[in-house]
Amino acid sequence: MRPALLATLLISATLLAAPQGQRPPSVPPGDVGVSSDRLERISVVVRRYVDEHKLPGAVVVLARRGKVAYVEPFGVMDVTTKVPMRRDAIFRIASMSKQIGRAHV
Repeated sequence: MRPALLATLLISATLLAAPQGQRPPSVPPGDVGVSSDRLERISVVVRRYVDEHKLPGAVVVLARRGKVAYVEPFGVMDVTTKVPMRRDAIFRIASMSKQIGRAHV
């Protein structure tokens, strides 16, 4: 998976997770029809990108049917200070001219 595609998936999942200003409930992945084994595949790919220094850090959020089934931080928030990535990290989108759509994986 290319870094740009991975970043789009991460951002898309975050933006689609809940209505504006609301935090959706968290549920076990199986409750919304998501396989824990397949989620581990996502973790392996993101960890590899962080380990290979293709991404300094990321937060993967997967929501389905208005419920969060998976949230996992990877890597660091700042490569200089090595502050670990947090689940509630805020990401800045540098270009608003690009379309961000729903990811179908």
